Amino acid sequence: MSIFNKIYPPRDMEKVENKKMIEKGISGWSVFSSGNKTAELFDLSDHSVVLNGYNTNPYVYSVVNRLALLMSSIPIKVQKVVNEKSHYKYKSLPPEERLSVKALRLKRESYEDAPDHRLQELLDRPNKQDGASEFRYNYFINKLTTGNAFIEAIKPTESRPPIEIWNLPPLSISLNKSNNFYDKIIELYFNWGTTSKTIPKELFMHSKYYNPDGSVWGLSPLSAARRAVKMINDGEDWNVP
Repeated sequence: MSIFNKIYPPRDMEKVENKKMIEKGISGWSVFSSGNKTAELFDLSDHSVVLNGYNTNPYVYSVVNRLALLMSSIPIKVQKVVNEKSHYKYKSLPPEERLSVKALRLKRESYEDAPDHRLQELLDRPNKQDGASEFRYNYFINKLTTGNAFIEAIKPTESRPPIEIWNLPPLSISLNKSNNFYDKIIELYFNWGTTSKTIPKELFMHSKYYNPDGSVWGLSPLSAARRAVKMINDGEDWNVP
């Protein structure tokens, strides 16, 4: 052992981590919320995917917040076709030519905004709590942190169109799954505070990042970065009393 190691003995991080786990009663990164199954570091089924990956890590928060702010700043416009011929020409262009001068000219000729359309009104004022930009921001935060975003449509009656749309917190959702690969979700169960309800698949939209294992749940971007995030968090915990 060198003189440096005698003065500054190496830290046993495993011992420190085990001590913290005992003090807290849980690891926070490996225990599912159900309490009967474990996963490596964290999983969508455990709230730690947000608590340890987004809520407490400044680097993750900064990146996710920046992306969500940029994406939510782009307004969603409902447009109607006013020139069928230009519309079909524009649609037939390959993606790499959609930003050419010709494409932009065809697009201007094809469409015009429809500010009085009911869908535009719904997008501009999604519900009594969120504005348009905030609604989009919340949507992107949910998807960037958990890999999943759920939007519920509120209809006054079955035959009438939606009058509100709401972002649902993904960690408050359970999915009733089928064994049919082509129709995986039967319904959604939402449980948040005193609000508990079953939502049929016709009344919600599930947007997710592709998961190669075919799961109904999207793959969280934090899953790929989980080791790096955990290392940063462990360093902060060690250096901050």
